[in-house]
Amino acid sequence: MGWHPAPARPTLVGMATSPSTTPQLTDPELEREPPIVSHIVGPDYDDDGNKIQGAAKVTQAMINGTPVTALCGYTWVPSRDPKQHPVCEACKAIVGRTGDGS
Repeated sequence: MGWHPAPARPTLVGMATSPSTTPQLTDPELEREPPIVSHIVGPDYDDDGNKIQGAAKVTQAMINGTPVTALCGYTWVPSRDPKQHPVCEACKAIVGRTGDGS
């Protein structure tokens, strides 16, 4: 029993490999980024019991790089002008039910 070379492997000669024949493995509708929206942040209280309005909380969070939580429950570190994007529909609905965002 001596050494024998491995059998030749079959090749894919003449098979088309263009992008048009490649199967689609993902759904482009599911991979889209969600739209950028601005969220509404309700008031909070500091350690001394002073009320801090939502806008002040967002400004403070932008400066300090700390996260805030919107009325809808979304938590993020603010970094852009909220007036540049539409308002989150869930936050708007909560404000509509409570009347003041708190």
